[in-house]
Amino acid sequence: MVESLSEKIDGTVANPAGKHLKKVNEDCPKLDTDRAEVVLSVIAKSLYFTKRTRPDVEPTVAFLTTRVSKSDEDNWKKLKKMLGFLKIQ
Repeated sequence: MVESLSEKIDGTVANPAGKHLKKVNEDCPKLDTDRAEVVLSVIAKSLYFTKRTRPDVEPTVAFLTTRVSKSDEDNWKKLKKMLGFLKIQ
């Protein structure tokens, strides 16, 4: 899943979601079609492994699932943060 993003994920992330997880910025620009498809794919894969092996990221996955049809730049950043958390675990 980390490799499906076109951007490099580095740094250390202490938790998969920040305090801003459930905040929605209505003025944030929407994602282009290619990145929106990546978000959909990664979230679908995340739903599977959240139930099977990683319940610690369930709140983040649950929120991002509700935003799949309205993916924007903020959701992209939240997805990157979650993947960064998973990458260092």
